[in-house]
Amino acid sequence: MITLHLDARRVFRWSALTGVVLIGLHVVVTGLRFTGRLDATSRWPGLTSLTGELNLPAWFSSMQLLLAAGLAAIIARRDPAPATSRGSGWNTLAMILVLHAIDEASGMHERGATYLPQVFGGASFAQHWLLVGGAIALALLAWFAPLLRRQVPEARRALLRAGAVYYGGAVVLHALAVFVESGGHSTRFLAVSTLEETAELLGVSLLLYALIRQQELAAGAAEHAARVSRAA
Repeated sequence: MITLHLDARRVFRWSALTGVVLIGLHVVVTGLRFTGRLDATSRWPGLTSLTGELNLPAWFSSMQLLLAAGLAAIIARRDPAPATSRGSGWNTLAMILVLHAIDEASGMHERGATYLPQVFGGASFAQHWLLVGGAIALALLAWFAPLLRRQVPEARRALLRAGAVYYGGAVVLHALAVFVESGGHSTRFLAVSTLEETAELLGVSLLLYALIRQQELAAGAAEHAARVSRAA
């Protein structure tokens, strides 16, 4: 049996702190670029941009998502639900997180989104993304409902909170950013897109907390049951 020796609160603090540092770098470098204090040939904007690819924020996000996928796979090994049951869910979550990690590093959804107008007609990109992204989020919620129902209330709330924050940023704030300014050069667009990426970073940090906390609660329940059994 695989045993985790991680502290949920400590992991969340370090994850969130690293995210704050990356957000701060993005804001400072963006401010320097907008005020003309940063040379146009500087590599810093590309290296620190929260909306960029193959840079520090993208690598950090991918690493966190892969870590969360590993934790979900470990939990799947310990889940009492039948391995072939859809209700188990943890392995599915692990695979989805791996796909998210690949997308975060490569920007696949950004490229795929260019085909949305051809599929849905003349509506704006924001409307397309709200429709498609919202449908995906609701479908995932329905799929993982059996898994969520099996969790104790604290673990269930933690998982739902992580999902709400992450997909709130990835779907709602992303659509709002595109609605505000599709060109990507206005301060309004940069402000909303920064909030979007912040929500996604926070959502993954909350997911790491939720997964580790789930195991802490499960271990505590197992220890309590063992004490009760010995006392009987």
